[in-house]
Amino acid sequence: MKEYRYRSQSFFIQVKFTGWFCIAVAITTLVLGLTGTFAPLMIFLSVIALYTVWNTFISRSTVEIVRIDENEIQFETFGKVIIYPIEDLKIFKIREFPSSGKIYLRINDYNAIKGRYWIQTAQFNDGKELFLKLIDLEYKLFPETLKSRARTINTEYIRVKRQKELAKKEAKQNASLENRIGESNAR
Repeated sequence: MKEYRYRSQSFFIQVKFTGWFCIAVAITTLVLGLTGTFAPLMIFLSVIALYTVWNTFISRSTVEIVRIDENEIQFETFGKVIIYPIEDLKIFKIREFPSSGKIYLRINDYNAIKGRYWIQTAQFNDGKELFLKLIDLEYKLFPETLKSRARTINTEYIRVKRQKELAKKEAKQNASLENRIGESNAR
């Protein structure tokens, strides 16, 4: 089983510290809002901070450790491990953000408490491998989706295009070689 781990210093700053900071913001803005100080704004800010706290500590949406093998995929955050046998996956939807190395993954009966994961692969050891492995798993599990068919067509298009480019390059080299042979025979 291959294990991918969020870099510990980055996880501390980007997830844990942010979560604790949002707890402080939520409490402060809620108290200020309830006492009448800019009430609508403070309550709005409190809701935003509470949403971040929810995703960080309750639903554990930001994954710290991902483990994958042929039979199962595991997500671990704050010591809690969630295991999904691959044969039991009914839904495995990825929204990928390749330029930032982020993946938003929804699995099976996802809701506000479970089955939604932000995986910031750029912050993981072997992050590019993890990114590609998760995307390949989605295509392998659900090859009939429009996204999978588009990938297949694009892959075939790129393969054919490369073959044509190589054939054109080879023909150009052969023509150049024939011209040089013709020039040397003419001398």
